[in-house]
Amino acid sequence: KVRVKGKKEFDLALRKFITGIRSATGVAKQVESREPVITAQALDDLATGRTEFKTTAVKTHTKNPLQVETGDIVTYTIRVYNEGDIDGYADEIVDHLPEYLEYIDNDFNKQYGWQLDPSDNTGRTIKTKYLSEQTNKANIIKKFDGKTLDYKELKIQTRIKSGVKPTKYLTDIAEITESHNEFKIPDRDNYKKVVLPKTSDEFSEYRGHNSN
Repeated sequence: KVRVKGKKEFDLALRKFITGIRSATGVAKQVESREPVITAQALDDLATGRTEFKTTAVKTHTKNPLQVETGDIVTYTIRVYNEGDIDGYADEIVDHLPEYLEYIDNDFNKQYGWQLDPSDNTGRTIKTKYLSEQTNKANIIKKFDGKTLDYKELKIQTRIKSGVKPTKYLTDIAEITESHNEFKIPDRDNYKKVVLPKTSDEFSEYRGHNSN
């Protein structure tokens, strides 16, 4: 992809990671830090007007599977970074739950605007506009300034359902489905739609960058 000098790039990136697990009785379980570590040097020349868009920032975080039990409540943090040189908004985020991981209709999730997608009769697709401009103009995610990546985040809680196999991996997948900026330039990755696994086993084996 050739980038014309002076042309703006809009580029949001999502990362999802576990930040809490507690048992059905309310006992918190130990969770090592899984917060992404950012290496943004690859973006430095955005500030000096490079002519070729080579790569994005490198984000690494621990994704080793965590042990959970039936009834455990798992809290995820979803963080949206802006790797481009245009301020913008992540207007809608969709979360796709695997089999045996259920959405909890509680006050915690309501504060982040999560709602079940009525078009999905499985009850495993949840949407929110919590980070949209309509919700709050302060949700704008600033462009990369040459040093640090700006981001906004939200959380979601899910519960481990009964009947799950002891060796089963539960992979949760999230994506940005709507975004915008003042220049009406589409996100440079908007053609990369998430292709959801078709079966429970395929869901378990999914290892995309926006899953955990």
